[in-house]
Amino acid sequence: MNYIDKYSLIPFFLFSFFVPIYLPASNVFLALSIFIVVFKIDKKNVTYNYKFFLTSTAMLFFAYVLGVFYSDNFSTGFNFLGRIATFLIIPLVLGFKSKLDFRKVQKSLFFGLTISLFFVCLFLLINVLINYIDAENFTLRYLFSYRYTTQKFVLPLHDSHPTYLGLYILVSSAMWEFNHYKLAKEIQIVIYSVFFVSLLFLNSRIVFIAALIYALFYVFLKLKSKKQRLIVLGTGLFLMVSMLYVLKDTYFVKKWQRGIVWDLTENVGNSNTTKKLVSDSRMARWQVAVEKVLEKPFFGYGTGMEMTVLKEAYIENEMFFSFEKKYNSHNQYLNYLIELGLMGLTVFFFFLTFNSYQAIKTKKYEQLLLIVFVICISTTENVLVRNMGITFFAMFFAINKIALSNENQ
Repeated sequence: MNYIDKYSLIPFFLFSFFVPIYLPASNVFLALSIFIVVFKIDKKNVTYNYKFFLTSTAMLFFAYVLGVFYSDNFSTGFNFLGRIATFLIIPLVLGFKSKLDFRKVQKSLFFGLTISLFFVCLFLLINVLINYIDAENFTLRYLFSYRYTTQKFVLPLHDSHPTYLGLYILVSSAMWEFNHYKLAKEIQIVIYSVFFVSLLFLNSRIVFIAALIYALFYVFLKLKSKKQRLIVLGTGLFLMVSMLYVLKDTYFVKKWQRGIVWDLTENVGNSNTTKKLVSDSRMARWQVAVEKVLEKPFFGYGTGMEMTVLKEAYIENEMFFSFEKKYNSHNQYLNYLIELGLMGLTVFFFFLTFNSYQAIKTKKYEQLLLIVFVICISTTENVLVRNMGITFFAMFFAINKIALSNENQ
């Protein structure tokens, strides 16, 4: 038993370490982390933090439980509950009074994620550099083409996605800045440089928007002098405009110029940023999703029914590309509306609002930013439906929240 006490933080470290690399391995260490939490429950003084539990991701889980009972496909709904089981299990066990120091657990999650991200991003950048040199086309236009950015950039990883890798980088940075974890300044500069260049190659528009919100929040919170703020904002704006000018003829900028306009207009079976990329725009998918929502606005179609409903809508509207690719709504808010209606969306909004208020009130800005990042990414991704988002958010949100709760007891 002393062995478990001695190494109790290692599963948390390895859970977050494997999140960007290989989710099945991360899930193994997630199970071990939950075992550690159960083992470290204070059995001599068993008390339970009901407020923590009831305002955690458990409320999202219970909303989906309700949706199972009126879903047209009970087995699909039940299977989905299994996928998001960590929304219930993690806060359930964390609610008990524990002998664990959750600030140390939080620190272990941070270092596991940050170390992993550094080596993952470095590996991806080296991979780009090798392929770029082999191609012998030494132009910025070729370097920042679709061949090396966005989905192609993360292709060497197992089942990865630019938006989620970008989310992990932003969360790591926020935890670093607002928990004041100590590392040599030189090491921090190297890691941040690798992260910044990686964000450029990830070229996720919503991640850039979230990063911009984070940067503005940081400037106005950390810099007290108006002069300092103006200097930093002016320098940042100059660098951003300069970078866009240098990259103006590349896919990197084209994705912003043409891609946003294309995605926010109704396009079915049309080419996107290049003639080779034929798809249905997000707006087209959102429009057919909203039409289906309006048919059952209050409670939706039931848990796990999003893809069934959307496939039917895609066929009706001749969106065969989306049907073949099995595209979901690419919007977490629409996911709630389709499956759980206004009831589910209200629960989700309450969850986000209450926990944002709590983070602001207690000045736990790493938790606030985690929520803000999810709010942003939820506009373009079903971030709490995909495995890459579920376990990551469930663990990081819960540990941040319980650490915050314990500090205020």
